[in-house]
Order: sequence, then C-alpha cells, then structure tokens
Amino acid sequence: MKSKFLLIILTFFITHVSLSSQDKTSADYWDQLHYTLKYKIEKNFNEPVHKASLEEYLRWIRLKGEDLREVKEAFQELNVLYNGDPENEVYKNWMNKFYYLTLNAEGSGNNSVNGATMVHMRNECVSYSPTIVGYLVREIGRQIYMAAIEAGFDPYYPQARSNCLINCAIGLLESDRYGFSLYRSRERVYGYFDEQGILNDDNLDFDNISCVRRGRFSVNVEGEPDKELTYAFENAGMIMDECDWWGFTGEKQDAEDLLTEYYKDALCKKPPNPEGPGHKFYRELAEGRNLKEAVDFNNGFYGVLYGKVEVEEEGVKKRAPGAKVFFESADEKWETTADENGEYRFEKVIMHKYCSPFHIWAEYKGDRVDDEFRGTLEEPNTNAIRLKNLLIKSTKKFEWHGRLTSEYSKRFLCKYFIGEDKGGQVEVNNNCTLNADMNLSVDRIIFPGNGPVARIGKMEASGVFTVKLDNNEEEFIADIHRISRTNASQTFNFPFHFTMVIQRKINEDPKAMMERFEQLARTDPMQLIQEMKTMGAGDDENDSDNIEILLEIGPAGPLHVTATHIEESEDGNRHTSDSSELTSEMIAVKLTGTFRTRKDGTAEITASYDDTIYLPNGLISDWGCPDISVNIKCELMLLKRKTN
Repeated sequence: MKSKFLLIILTFFITHVSLSSQDKTSADYWDQLHYTLKYKIEKNFNEPVHKASLEEYLRWIRLKGEDLREVKEAFQELNVLYNGDPENEVYKNWMNKFYYLTLNAEGSGNNSVNGATMVHMRNECVSYSPTIVGYLVREIGRQIYMAAIEAGFDPYYPQARSNCLINCAIGLLESDRYGFSLYRSRERVYGYFDEQGILNDDNLDFDNISCVRRGRFSVNVEGEPDKELTYAFENAGMIMDECDWWGFTGEKQDAEDLLTEYYKDALCKKPPNPEGPGHKFYRELAEGRNLKEAVDFNNGFYGVLYGKVEVEEEGVKKRAPGAKVFFESADEKWETTADENGEYRFEKVIMHKYCSPFHIWAEYKGDRVDDEFRGTLEEPNTNAIRLKNLLIKSTKKFEWHGRLTSEYSKRFLCKYFIGEDKGGQVEVNNNCTLNADMNLSVDRIIFPGNGPVARIGKMEASGVFTVKLDNNEEEFIADIHRISRTNASQTFNFPFHFTMVIQRKINEDPKAMMERFEQLARTDPMQLIQEMKTMGAGDDENDSDNIEILLEIGPAGPLHVTATHIEESEDGNRHTSDSSELTSEMIAVKLTGTFRTRKDGTAEITASYDDTIYLPNGLISDWGCPDISVNIKCELMLLKRKTN
C-alpha cells in the first residue's frame, strides 16, 4: 500500500515538474495534466479498502478532496481561457473533459464518504443505548460529515444516517424489549388507528422503519414509567442537543414531545423515582430544557391550604392565635402566622399526590405539633383548595428522662526482651478508663411523617466524667532494676461534648431493598404496598421500632488531671505529683435497641453497645507484643412519662 502511494506521488511530482515548464495554452499541457489527474483519481477510486479504520477513511477523504480541488482549479483556468477565446475548440474540448473528470473526482470522494458511513455508523436499532447518539452520531457522524464538507463532497450519507440513528434512538428510548427504555411494556405500532380502530400503515417499506419519525407511530399499549426522570432528561437532552448541531428541528421536537409526555407520566412517582427530589427539583429540570408544557404541568399541582390551629391543655381545646405554621416538602418550605382566631392560610403549597406526604407543623408558646399532609391531586388543578386543621397537645404533660452510662477501657499488657543478647526484660501493664454517667432530659422525640430519622427537641444533660490511669512499667537491664508507676483517678462535672441521633434500623441493605421494591413494583404491587404499610409496625398494645442511636460523647476540651508518678530504683525513690493536660478520646458509637410507645402516651427507649477493637501498639514487631485492646460499653434508657 505504501509503495503504491509513493509511486503515485512520484508520478505526480515528475509530471508537475514537466508541466511547470510548458505553456498553459498548449494542448500538450492540458493533455498531460488531464492524464495525471485522471490516473490518480481512477487509481484511488475504491480507496480505502473495505472496513478500513475511521482514521484511514478520513485520510482518504482529505486526499481525494485535494484531487477534486486540483481538477476544479484546472477547470476554472480553462474557463478563463475559453472566455477569452470562445472560438477555440481545443479549450472547449478540454473544458468538457475536465468537467467529467470533476464528476469522477466527486464520485470517488463520495464513495469514501459513503463507505465510512456504512462501515462505522452501523447499528441494528434493537435496544436503546446512549452510544447510539453519544458515540455513533456525535463522535463518528460529525467527523465524517465535517470531513466531507471540508473536502467538497456531498455530506448526505453521514447526515442521513445520523438522522436515521436519532429517530431510532428516540423510538428505542420510548420503548424497547430489553429494559433500557423509559416505559416498561409499552408497545408502539407503525401507522395510525382510524375511527373504526383499524390500523393504517401507509404501505411503508419496513426495512427502513427504524428511520421513521416518532409521529408516524401509534401507542398500542401504554405501559408504565420505568426510569427516573433524571435518566430521561439526561438521554433525551443528549438527543436534543445533537439535533441542534445537525439542524434536525423536527426530530428535536419529537424528543421534546417524548420527554414532556414522560414527565407527566412519571412526575414524583416512586418508583421509578427515588426518595428525596421534590417538585421544585423536577420543575427546574423542565425549566433547564425550556419545556413550557412540562413547567405548566408542574405548577398545576399547587393550591390553597387553610385551617385552624388549636392547643389542648389538660383536656381543654382552645384556639392558638399567632401560632407559627410551617409546611415543608422535600425541597420547598412555606411559613405563615395564624390570625387572632387561630386560622391560617397558605395561598400556594404543593398538593401532588405522588410527592406526598408533606411535613406540616405548628408552634405555639413553646409547644408544637408535627403532622403530615397527603396531597390528593393526581392531575393539575390550579383552583384546588384543601383544609387541614392542627391540634397541639401540650408537651408539658410528657417528658423524656433517663440515664446514659459509657465506659471506654484501653489496656496494653506485654513482656518483652531487649538488648543484643536479649538479656534485658521490660514488663508493661497500662490501663486507662474513661467513664461517663449522665442524666438526660428531652422534651420531644418524634419520627415526623413516619420517616427514618427522629426529630429530637430540647435536650438537657448533667453528669460526671471519670478518668482513671494505672500505668506500670518494670525494667531489668543487667544489674539495673527500675519501676515506673503513673496513677490518676479524677472526676469532672458536666458539661462536655454530647450529640445523639436516633434512626429506625433497616436490617436490609438500602440499595438491595430499593432493588427488591422495584422488582415488587413490577411483579406484585399489592405485596409492595403491604410491606411498606407494615414497616416498623408493632403489636396491638404497643408500637415498637428497632432503632439505631448514634452517640458522640467526650470532654469539650483538654482535661487537667492530677497524676501521681512514682519511680523506684536502686539509687532510691523519687516522688512527684503534678497537674497535666490529658487529651481524652472522643467516644463515637452506634447503639442498637428499641423505641416502644404505648397507647397511654408513655414510651421508652432502651439501647446498648458493647464491642472490643484492637489498635497497633507502636512497638517493634520483633518484641512480639499484642495490640492495644479497647473495649467500649454504652447503655441508654429513656422513659417518656407524665410530669407532675
């Protein structure tokens, strides 16, 4: 191949040198130029070989573009000569020959453009993949198209194939048989149903059906939304962006129509969407793509919510004028104040059924009620008005009280030999304990909206923090015997650093649970509903949840500990007593236990933690000392009882 190409270049170079010395008005000049260009064009007509690399195709398109340019330049020069001497039959004859040579050069280049398209833009269009548009069209199609344009060839082939692949991608994104489409079990048929329900197909050649625009199809089975809206926007958006580059305005509208339709079908539904994103998030997705119809659809689920706020004290209900009322969705929050009659009104809050429930609460003179509002709108209704009354039952009647104890015990015990002859011996026995004993008082612990994390109200704590050190080290080196002891035992009063988070325990891996729920949503929706209803449910008398409590406890800063240090040796005793700073370990653990509520309003939380971990001792491994053992124990009990 290289020798062939070098031969062509050599021939062209020799011819060029010969032509440069001839008169352009002579027939010999044009005969020799025509022969050289024709020989090169015909010789390379079928280049590159079939199924060559994309880079090879692009290289040949550029080379053939140079040939075309030379032929056109020669034709233009002849045209100038002919216009100056229109009676000259020689010029006329050579213009005709170079005209047909131009067609031949264009055909050669178009042949390479077509070959590159057919070889490198193939796709069977049976299953949706982002690579159809993201790679075949954007990365491959654009290169072939631009190479054809720059070389002066017809870009129809890569343009038409890109158009076909984009239509294919839109159709497969809507529905395919392999689970990558937006809809599950949706069926599309080519044609339209007339008034009698008869399908008309316009006698389409079904070999090219994958290239047909979306509007030529009808939906035979609607199917169900199967993908998150973010997935829909990512993939449909990629198609729309590619349509902008190619100028495929009709296909872009098809992608927008599909995205808008899916937006309406899937908005806030779980599954396919995950927990977390709210209406505002999805509205901003639509605004980012200028989908006015989708934005209007989103805004149609907001309406008026009104009601009254009452407070119940000692069994007596009364209005709560001036109460603060809050309404919160996943990503939006509203606030208003009740009037002198305890009545409140929100002019525009979210009421979408599939985004429910929403957290609503009221605060009045230190008391509070947390509730939920379940939206009822399945379709947009900008005139929706709903009622939600709130009753605050004074938390002063019930309070949480309890005790937390924790013990952090670190121990290191080792006997090792030192010296070149291993004649020296060291015995180490170090023990350190950090104990906390706390009394807790909490005014409120609730799980708002039956959610996974508890909201903890005002918390007060008092107690003590005890530090104990008992470090002993004894050395026998030759005839030297030394004993070193450090002892401390000191108690510190609260306050110190303390945080607590309570959450429901999910025994199943969250990702695995979501996958199982998605599977149940497809195969047994009623079972899914039943499982979600019974999550965290207790028996008839009590409502009990398995919970996890994340605790972090420790001194708020360095502790000034008075330690007694004693050293004994053959030279006598030396005793010192001084105050030093001790950087205490922060204890962070996860307790497991139960949260049990009773019908009479009382409740209790019990949880514990007991585990041992091992830390590197920092000594030479040859000494054979074990790791430092650290045992952490925590016990928590909180009781919710009526106050006096």
